[in-house]
Amino acid sequence: MKVKTVNISEINENSVKTVNVGDKDISIFNVEGEFYAIDDMCSQAGASIAEGDGFDWKIEGPRHGEEFDIRTVE
Repeated sequence: MKVKTVNISEINENSVKTVNVGDKDISIFNVEGEFYAIDDMCSQAGASIAEGDGFDWKIEGPRHGEEFDIRTVE
């Protein structure tokens, strides 16, 4: 399903923007010019993924330090 949420020009390289789609918050990552969108809710701690620390293709959950690869998160 495709839903327009934001212009990609609004997301700087190597940053994240969280948008609301229906009843979900979605984090859109721009990593070296490639875009990935994932559910913003951390499955392990119920916190915002976008608030975690990012490095390379991974983001570290803000509460428990678990790592997610944004290319493969389902």
